[in-house]
Amino acid sequence: MQFFLYFWLQFMRKPISNKSLFVNLACGSSYIETPEWVNLDYIATNPVVRKANILATLPFEDGTVDVIYCSHFIEHIPLVRIPGFLAECYRILKPQKGIARFVLPDLEEICGEYLRQRESGNHAKADFVVMELLDQCVRLESGGELGILYKSLNEQNNVNIAEYIIERCGEKISKDYRNIESKNRWLRLFKHPAYILPFLERKYCRFISLLLPSAFREQNISFAQVGEKHAWLYDEHQLSSLLKKYGFAKVVRMSFNKTSIPNFPLYPLDVSAEGSPRKGKESMYLEAFKI
Repeated sequence: MQFFLYFWLQFMRKPISNKSLFVNLACGSSYIETPEWVNLDYIATNPVVRKANILATLPFEDGTVDVIYCSHFIEHIPLVRIPGFLAECYRILKPQKGIARFVLPDLEEICGEYLRQRESGNHAKADFVVMELLDQCVRLESGGELGILYKSLNEQNNVNIAEYIIERCGEKISKDYRNIESKNRWLRLFKHPAYILPFLERKYCRFISLLLPSAFREQNISFAQVGEKHAWLYDEHQLSSLLKKYGFAKVVRMSFNKTSIPNFPLYPLDVSAEGSPRKGKESMYLEAFKI
Protein backbone atom coordinates (compact mmCIF):
# COMPACT_ATOMS: atom_id res chain seq x y z
CA MET A 1 0.00 0.00 0.00
CA GLN A 2 2.81 2.44 0.89
CA PHE A 3 4.62 1.52 -2.33
CA PHE A 4 1.48 2.33 -4.37
CA LEU A 5 0.91 5.58 -2.45
CA TYR A 6 4.49 6.73 -3.09
CA PHE A 7 4.17 6.36 -6.86
CA TRP A 8 0.71 7.90 -6.87
CA LEU A 9 2.08 11.00 -5.12
CA GLN A 10 4.96 11.22 -7.59
CA PHE A 11 2.47 11.03 -10.45
CA MET A 12 0.30 13.75 -8.92
CA ARG A 13 3.33 16.08 -8.60
CA LYS A 14 4.20 15.95 -12.29
CA PRO A 15 1.74 18.56 -13.57
CA ILE A 16 3.00 21.03 -10.98
CA SER A 17 6.68 20.57 -11.86
CA ASN A 18 5.94 20.87 -15.59
CA LYS A 19 4.15 24.21 -15.33
CA SER A 20 5.92 27.28 -16.67
CA LEU A 21 7.43 29.39 -13.93
CA PHE A 22 8.49 33.01 -14.45
CA VAL A 23 10.29 34.85 -11.63
CA ASN A 24 10.38 38.65 -11.38
CA LEU A 25 13.31 39.56 -9.11
CA ALA A 26 13.20 42.90 -7.25
CA CYS A 27 9.95 43.71 -9.00
CA GLY A 28 9.11 46.96 -7.18
CA SER A 29 5.77 48.17 -8.53
CA SER A 30 6.21 46.34 -11.86
CA TYR A 31 4.64 42.96 -11.22
CA ILE A 32 2.63 40.52 -13.30
CA GLU A 33 -0.60 39.18 -11.82
CA THR A 34 -0.85 35.79 -13.51
CA PRO A 35 -0.47 32.32 -11.94
CA GLU A 36 2.82 31.46 -13.69
CA TRP A 37 4.58 34.59 -12.39
CA VAL A 38 6.23 34.87 -8.96
CA ASN A 39 7.10 38.46 -8.01
CA LEU A 40 9.77 38.90 -5.33
CA ASP A 41 11.04 42.00 -3.56
CA TYR A 42 12.61 43.16 -0.30
CA ILE A 43 9.41 45.04 0.56
CA ALA A 44 6.04 43.60 -0.49
CA THR A 45 3.40 46.29 -0.95
CA ASN A 46 0.92 44.15 -2.89
CA PRO A 47 -0.51 40.67 -2.22
CA VAL A 48 0.98 39.41 -5.52
CA VAL A 49 4.50 40.34 -4.34
CA ARG A 50 6.35 37.97 -2.02
CA LYS A 51 8.82 39.41 0.47
CA ALA A 52 12.26 37.85 0.02
CA ASN A 53 15.93 38.53 0.58
CA ILE A 54 16.98 38.30 -3.05
CA LEU A 55 20.68 38.23 -2.18
CA ALA A 56 20.19 35.09 -0.10
CA THR A 57 19.17 31.64 -1.32
CA LEU A 58 16.27 32.08 -3.72
CA PRO A 59 13.12 30.16 -2.68
CA PHE A 60 13.06 27.71 -5.62
CA GLU A 61 14.33 24.19 -6.21
CA ASP A 62 17.21 23.53 -8.58
CA GLY A 63 16.27 23.72 -12.26
CA THR A 64 12.59 24.64 -11.79
CA VAL A 65 12.35 28.16 -13.24
CA ASP A 66 11.79 28.86 -16.94
CA VAL A 67 12.50 32.59 -16.95
CA ILE A 68 14.10 35.12 -14.63
CA TYR A 69 13.35 38.79 -15.22
CA CYS A 70 15.52 41.27 -13.34
CA SER A 71 15.14 44.97 -14.15
CA HIS A 72 17.37 47.70 -12.71
CA PHE A 73 18.49 45.65 -9.73
CA ILE A 74 21.86 44.12 -10.56
CA GLU A 75 23.54 47.54 -10.50
CA HIS A 76 22.43 47.89 -6.86
CA ILE A 77 24.21 44.69 -5.77
CA PRO A 78 27.65 45.11 -4.12
CA LEU A 79 30.35 43.49 -6.25
CA VAL A 80 31.21 40.98 -3.53
CA ARG A 81 27.62 39.66 -3.69
CA ILE A 82 27.46 39.33 -7.49
CA PRO A 83 28.96 35.79 -7.64
CA GLY A 84 26.38 34.43 -5.21
CA PHE A 85 23.50 36.21 -6.94
CA LEU A 86 24.41 35.00 -10.44
CA ALA A 87 25.06 31.49 -9.14
CA GLU A 88 21.58 31.44 -7.61
CA CYS A 89 20.01 32.63 -10.87
CA TYR A 90 21.83 29.86 -12.73
CA ARG A 91 20.89 27.24 -10.13
CA ILE A 92 17.13 27.76 -10.26
CA LEU A 93 16.83 28.00 -14.06
CA LYS A 94 15.80 24.91 -15.98
CA PRO A 95 18.64 23.25 -17.90
CA GLN A 96 18.70 23.65 -21.69
CA LYS A 97 15.83 26.16 -21.85
CA GLY A 98 16.14 28.51 -18.88
CA ILE A 99 16.60 32.19 -19.77
CA ALA A 100 17.43 35.20 -17.58
CA ARG A 101 16.62 38.68 -18.92
CA PHE A 102 18.59 41.47 -17.26
CA VAL A 103 17.72 45.14 -17.74
CA LEU A 104 20.13 47.73 -16.38
CA PRO A 105 21.82 51.07 -17.10
CA ASP A 106 24.32 50.81 -19.96
CA LEU A 107 27.58 52.48 -18.92
CA GLU A 108 28.86 52.65 -22.49
CA GLU A 109 25.66 54.28 -23.77
CA ILE A 110 25.62 56.82 -20.93
CA CYS A 111 29.26 57.80 -21.48
CA GLY A 112 28.69 58.09 -25.23
CA GLU A 113 25.61 60.27 -24.70
CA TYR A 114 27.58 62.56 -22.39
CA LEU A 115 30.31 63.06 -24.99
CA ARG A 116 27.80 63.66 -27.79
CA GLN A 117 25.88 66.29 -25.85
CA ARG A 118 28.99 68.08 -24.58
CA GLU A 119 30.64 68.14 -28.01
CA SER A 120 27.40 69.47 -29.53
CA GLY A 121 27.27 72.32 -27.02
CA ASN A 122 24.12 70.99 -25.32
CA HIS A 123 25.58 71.65 -21.90
CA ALA A 124 22.34 71.40 -19.91
CA LYS A 125 21.77 67.92 -21.31
CA ALA A 126 25.40 66.93 -20.78
CA ASP A 127 25.18 68.13 -17.17
CA PHE A 128 22.11 65.97 -16.66
CA VAL A 129 23.90 62.90 -18.04
CA VAL A 130 26.65 63.44 -15.46
CA MET A 131 23.98 63.46 -12.77
CA GLU A 132 22.29 60.43 -14.36
CA LEU A 133 25.61 58.57 -14.15
CA LEU A 134 26.80 59.56 -10.69
CA ASP A 135 23.94 60.67 -8.44
CA GLN A 136 22.70 57.22 -7.45
CA CYS A 137 26.27 56.13 -6.74
CA VAL A 138 27.08 58.92 -4.30
CA ARG A 139 23.84 60.36 -2.88
CA LEU A 140 23.66 60.79 0.89
CA GLU A 141 19.93 61.52 1.11
CA SER A 142 16.94 59.79 -0.43
CA GLY A 143 16.19 61.24 -3.85
CA GLY A 144 19.61 62.82 -4.16
CA GLU A 145 20.39 65.56 -6.66
CA LEU A 146 17.99 64.02 -9.17
CA GLY A 147 15.10 64.59 -6.80
CA ILE A 148 16.12 68.21 -6.33
CA LEU A 149 16.41 68.64 -10.11
CA TYR A 150 12.94 67.19 -10.74
CA LYS A 151 11.42 69.62 -8.26
CA SER A 152 13.19 72.60 -9.83
CA LEU A 153 12.05 71.55 -13.32
CA ASN A 154 8.44 71.71 -12.22
CA GLU A 155 8.97 75.07 -10.60
CA GLN A 156 10.69 76.46 -13.71
CA ASN A 157 8.40 74.61 -16.15
CA ASN A 158 11.43 73.68 -18.27
CA VAL A 159 9.70 71.47 -20.82
CA ASN A 160 12.69 70.73 -23.07
CA ILE A 161 14.98 69.30 -20.40
CA ALA A 162 12.05 67.50 -18.74
CA GLU A 163 11.26 65.69 -21.99
CA TYR A 164 14.94 64.81 -22.38
CA ILE A 165 15.02 63.30 -18.87
CA ILE A 166 11.92 61.20 -19.60
CA GLU A 167 13.57 60.02 -22.82
CA ARG A 168 16.78 59.12 -20.97
CA CYS A 169 15.42 57.51 -17.81
CA GLY A 170 11.73 56.90 -18.40
CA GLU A 171 10.95 58.94 -15.32
CA LYS A 172 7.52 60.51 -15.11
CA ILE A 173 7.97 64.06 -13.86
CA SER A 174 4.50 65.09 -12.82
CA LYS A 175 3.66 68.78 -12.37
CA ASP A 176 3.09 68.26 -8.66
CA TYR A 177 6.28 66.19 -8.12
CA ARG A 178 7.56 68.66 -5.52
CA ASN A 179 4.48 67.96 -3.35
CA ILE A 180 4.42 64.17 -3.58
CA GLU A 181 6.83 63.36 -0.76
CA SER A 182 5.68 66.01 1.71
CA LYS A 183 1.95 65.54 1.20
CA ASN A 184 1.72 61.80 0.69
CA ARG A 185 4.44 60.37 2.95
CA TRP A 186 2.15 59.58 5.88
CA LEU A 187 -0.72 58.53 3.64
CA ARG A 188 1.61 56.09 1.88
CA LEU A 189 2.68 54.59 5.21
CA PHE A 190 -0.93 54.02 6.24
CA LYS A 191 -1.85 52.51 2.86
CA HIS A 192 1.24 50.28 2.75
CA PRO A 193 2.19 49.10 6.26
CA ALA A 194 5.17 47.24 4.75
CA TYR A 195 6.90 50.64 4.49
CA ILE A 196 6.56 51.38 8.20
CA LEU A 197 9.45 49.24 9.45
CA PRO A 198 11.98 50.56 6.88
CA PHE A 199 10.79 54.09 7.70
CA LEU A 200 11.42 53.53 11.42
CA GLU A 201 14.77 51.90 10.68
CA ARG A 202 15.92 54.99 8.77
CA LYS A 203 14.80 57.26 11.62
CA TYR A 204 16.69 55.06 14.11
CA CYS A 205 19.86 55.06 11.97
CA ARG A 206 19.69 58.84 11.56
CA PHE A 207 19.45 59.23 15.35
CA ILE A 208 22.36 56.83 16.02
CA SER A 209 24.52 58.59 13.41
CA LEU A 210 24.47 61.72 15.57
CA LEU A 211 26.92 59.93 17.86
CA LEU A 212 29.53 59.86 15.07
CA PRO A 213 31.98 62.70 14.33
CA SER A 214 30.28 65.21 12.04
CA ALA A 215 33.04 65.14 9.38
CA PHE A 216 32.81 61.35 9.15
CA ARG A 217 29.01 61.42 9.09
CA GLU A 218 28.81 64.03 6.34
CA GLN A 219 31.21 62.16 4.06
CA ASN A 220 30.37 58.52 4.69
CA ILE A 221 26.83 58.04 5.98
CA SER A 222 24.02 57.78 3.44
CA PHE A 223 20.35 57.90 4.33
CA ALA A 224 19.19 56.75 0.91
CA GLN A 225 16.62 53.97 1.07
CA VAL A 226 17.51 50.29 0.65
CA GLY A 227 17.92 49.57 -3.08
CA GLU A 228 18.20 53.24 -4.00
CA LYS A 229 21.96 53.55 -4.55
CA HIS A 230 23.98 52.02 -7.36
CA ALA A 231 26.85 49.80 -6.25
CA TRP A 232 28.34 49.37 -9.74
CA LEU A 233 27.69 50.11 -13.42
CA TYR A 234 28.22 47.73 -16.35
CA ASP A 235 28.65 47.79 -20.08
CA GLU A 236 27.68 44.87 -22.33
CA HIS A 237 31.13 43.29 -22.38
CA GLN A 238 31.58 43.40 -18.61
CA LEU A 239 28.21 41.88 -17.67
CA SER A 240 28.32 39.30 -20.47
CA SER A 241 31.73 38.16 -19.22
CA LEU A 242 30.41 37.82 -15.68
CA LEU A 243 27.35 35.84 -16.78
CA LYS A 244 29.53 33.41 -18.74
CA LYS A 245 31.97 33.14 -15.85
CA TYR A 246 29.20 31.94 -13.57
CA GLY A 247 27.79 29.33 -15.91
CA PHE A 248 25.64 30.86 -18.64
CA ALA A 249 26.55 29.44 -22.05
CA LYS A 250 25.30 32.27 -24.24
CA VAL A 251 24.44 35.94 -23.74
CA VAL A 252 22.51 37.89 -26.38
CA ARG A 253 21.76 41.61 -26.44
CA MET A 254 18.14 42.46 -27.08
CA SER A 255 16.16 45.70 -27.23
CA PHE A 256 13.34 47.03 -25.10
CA ASN A 257 10.76 45.65 -27.56
CA LYS A 258 12.47 42.42 -28.56
CA THR A 259 12.98 39.13 -26.70
CA SER A 260 13.68 35.47 -27.37
CA ILE A 261 11.35 34.44 -24.51
CA PRO A 262 8.00 33.00 -25.64
CA ASN A 263 4.92 34.68 -24.17
CA PHE A 264 6.98 37.32 -22.41
CA PRO A 265 4.97 40.45 -21.45
CA LEU A 266 7.18 43.15 -22.95
CA TYR A 267 4.33 45.45 -22.03
CA PRO A 268 4.18 46.42 -19.21
CA LEU A 269 7.64 45.27 -18.11
CA ASP A 270 9.91 46.91 -20.70
CA VAL A 271 7.56 48.78 -23.03
CA SER A 272 5.45 51.69 -21.79
CA ALA A 273 1.83 52.30 -22.73
CA GLU A 274 3.13 54.83 -25.29
CA GLY A 275 5.38 52.20 -26.91
CA SER A 276 8.66 53.68 -25.64
CA PRO A 277 11.29 52.08 -23.36
CA ARG A 278 9.75 51.99 -19.89
CA LYS A 279 13.12 52.58 -18.24
CA GLY A 280 14.43 54.99 -20.87
CA LYS A 281 17.18 55.01 -23.46
CA GLU A 282 19.91 54.52 -20.85
CA SER A 283 18.96 50.86 -20.42
CA MET A 284 20.39 47.75 -22.03
CA TYR A 285 18.75 44.34 -22.27
CA LEU A 286 20.75 41.12 -22.01
CA GLU A 287 19.34 37.60 -22.15
CA ALA A 288 21.48 34.82 -20.71
CA PHE A 289 20.83 31.19 -21.64
CA LYS A 290 21.40 28.12 -19.49
CA ILE A 291 22.33 25.30 -21.88
